[in-house]
Amino acid sequence: MLGYRFPTVHWLLALQAMALAICSLPVSADTIHVPADFPTIQAAIDAATDGDEVVIAPDTYTGSQNRDLDFTGKAITVRSTDPNDPDVVAATIIDCQQAGRGFIFQSEETLESVVDGLTVVNGFATDGAGVYLVNGSSATIKNCVFTGNTVPISSGVFFSDNAPTQRADLVIINCTISDNLGGGFAAFAIENLTVTGSIISGNSGTAIDTGFPFSPFPNLIVRNSTIVDNDGGGITTNQATTIELANCTVADNGGTGVVASEVAFGSGVMITNCTITGNTSDEGTGGLRCEASTSAVIRNCLIADNTGRVGGGLLISSFAVFEITGCTLAGNVSMEFGGGGILAFGTDPVAIRNCILWGNQAPMGPQLLLDSGFNNPAIVSVDFSAVEGGEKGVFVDETCCSPSQLLWGVGNIEVDPQFVDPENADYHLSSRSPCIDTGDPAFEPEPKETDIDGDPRIIDRQVDIGADEFRKLGDLDADGSVGVKDLLILLGSWGLCADCNDCPADIDGDCSVGVKDLLILLGNWG
Repeated sequence: MLGYRFPTVHWLLALQAMALAICSLPVSADTIHVPADFPTIQAAIDAATDGDEVVIAPDTYTGSQNRDLDFTGKAITVRSTDPNDPDVVAATIIDCQQAGRGFIFQSEETLESVVDGLTVVNGFATDGAGVYLVNGSSATIKNCVFTGNTVPISSGVFFSDNAPTQRADLVIINCTISDNLGGGFAAFAIENLTVTGSIISGNSGTAIDTGFPFSPFPNLIVRNSTIVDNDGGGITTNQATTIELANCTVADNGGTGVVASEVAFGSGVMITNCTITGNTSDEGTGGLRCEASTSAVIRNCLIADNTGRVGGGLLISSFAVFEITGCTLAGNVSMEFGGGGILAFGTDPVAIRNCILWGNQAPMGPQLLLDSGFNNPAIVSVDFSAVEGGEKGVFVDETCCSPSQLLWGVGNIEVDPQFVDPENADYHLSSRSPCIDTGDPAFEPEPKETDIDGDPRIIDRQVDIGADEFRKLGDLDADGSVGVKDLLILLGSWGLCADCNDCPADIDGDCSVGVKDLLILLGNWG
């Protein structure tokens, strides 16, 4: 012990502090590879901890450990090697072999549990053959494809079976849910459902259905998505708190395009810049049925060529403040009742402004019918709109003890809006349309508001009537005229388009900017 000195108190405290600092350092997330690290996906999930990624190499994965995949409550990501590459996604396949589901979330997972960039096929389950949520569980599903899965009772390939008292959220981003036996998404209970940039098509049930009985009041947000050719209809929600649909196409479904029913709480309904066309319902409304008691805004939408038994294009009812602005309702048919374009059933008040109601058909009120539902009058004002037949195209129910009222305002016209090609469903305004620059002169668009095509809501002097803001061929800067600025934009874009869907200078639509586009621009100069 000669010469040994015991550590001082200061040294001991310093060592203790260093030990605590080391223990408090964040643990780095691991990346677990399938099949390099584990032969099956479930084995890799079981080995993962919160924050880890399970990365699956391109291949087809089958067997009991590659289906009914259970996150067991972990906040992890299960993904392909490159979720943003469609070829990689298509080559990374979970084949359930009709023996189970793709994924099950049953341990109170949150939105931090993520599935990204996988293809799920041949799932089979009574509900949720692709993704099943239960016990208050949530999930985020991104860049995935679900096709060829089977839900015999046609509820949903995605299904939330959470209890009404449990919080449950689902976020679906850039996914394709197509050609499944069953609907797209269905819920017994969901609190928040957000669908963005997705395609739900060709399924045998309803594309999105949050209208199950005894469900809580969901918040439904659907943006930039395409919902087409589903046998059971487009979107159905019941007793919602908030419904927001923006920049969506809901078309050619075998049921009502959109049903927003019994919306009695929260911020109500906001439907903007949506195309709702070609939907058919033998029992209800063809295009959009909106029953709201708070606020309902329908803005910059094209509702056309829908067929229903009660209301062709749009049915509105209940006690909301309805605002229908900058919409085109054309070519809709109500087979047995009135209101080919719009059926207002016991609504007060309704404001229709800057809209086109043209070419709609019904036994009564082909363009607009006002019906006093349950002794509640429909009181509707129409201003700066193009209505076929004028007031004669409107039927007003005055037989009830509370008769409905039409408030025919200023700026309305009853001359042909001169669509480009209505027989082939092209409801853009032609250059000779009387709807150009004849909307409400006091109209002020919302910040960054656009028309149905994404053009500025006002081009030139004054807002146009209808969903489409007329834009001359060659008017690349959307200032209402074709001139030097447009020519410079075209010349600066000369050659093949990098993105054929986002190439404004490609006027003739051949995915390149060249002499033909230049000649069109010069032909519209001024």
